[in-house]
Amino acid sequence: MILGLSISLLVVRSGEDEVLERAATAFKTQTSYRTQISIVTKTPAPFGLQMTGAVDQRTKVAEFQMHFTYPGTARTVTCGLVSTADAVYIPVKAKNRPKFGGKQWVRSPVAGLLPIQGFGTRGFDPKTFADIHDVHRSGTGVVRGVTTTTYDGTLHIDRTKLRQDASSVPSETPVKLWVSSDNLIRRLEESVVTKQNNLTVTTRSTFDYFDFGVPVHLVAPAPSQVDHGDAQAAILACLS
Repeated sequence: MILGLSISLLVVRSGEDEVLERAATAFKTQTSYRTQISIVTKTPAPFGLQMTGAVDQRTKVAEFQMHFTYPGTARTVTCGLVSTADAVYIPVKAKNRPKFGGKQWVRSPVAGLLPIQGFGTRGFDPKTFADIHDVHRSGTGVVRGVTTTTYDGTLHIDRTKLRQDASSVPSETPVKLWVSSDNLIRRLEESVVTKQNNLTVTTRSTFDYFDFGVPVHLVAPAPSQVDHGDAQAAILACLS
């Protein structure tokens, strides 16, 4: 959940791929936006992750609420987090703070926390879709009341940045984009199929972007309130 906010122009390769270049330019003019992320993994015990939040492009900080559904159950728990260009901050409940030096937050480098390459950059900043190519128009659609043109494309996955065994992850995966007449990406969907412990795992992710320009002011936690301990333990504690 995550989670670089670097500004990088999208690689364009042919024809309608230039729609991404226009989207990158349009996003540069936006001071803020909100996003909703849905990730559903289909395994023998399916689980889901929902995230809602806001992005302040002036400070390059994002703030989210993460809603996690435990595998094979209807139990859902909620945990907040804050993202910057190179780190994720996990809040620490008061009862757990002695385990983290009495601090209110635990900081983790993005690469050390998130198992899915590019999760944060794609989820929090559509300008960073640097490896979508073979884009072609596929139809029209409506996202949150906004009329859009839909495009199908292919996302290249840099497996060298993955935390898990790269051999289980495809080098490319299909994506679908919904782009409004003002050249803003309103939705992106992707589906990744991997092999884990002899099981086929399908992860479908949907990213919605809306409320462009609605004022938000977000800042990273103060260094004095941040611990640099075990981020995985902090996430588990937050979700407990």
